[in-house]
Amino acid sequence: LYDPALLQIEQLRFWKTDAILDAASQKLLYLNYIRALRGKGEHEKIIYEYNVSFPKPLVNDPDVLLELSQTWMLLGNYANALTTTRQARQ
Repeated sequence: LYDPALLQIEQLRFWKTDAILDAASQKLLYLNYIRALRGKGEHEKIIYEYNVSFPKPLVNDPDVLLELSQTWMLLGNYANALTTTRQARQ
């Protein structure tokens, strides 16, 4: 179910469409990327991708941080989940 979505997202990321997409579309692309990975149970990959490959403007975006916080909770790391949620509220 999530594999076709991830394939499409990876293609968009590979072809460097970040320069073409407006900020709202880019944000939606990365939010859907997080959600698709979470749907597949790839929680560690979400954390890794966020730290390594997310565009700078999205790193501190509240919506992205809340998605990241949910991922930390699913991993059982409640301290990081709380810290990330606090960071999103600022």
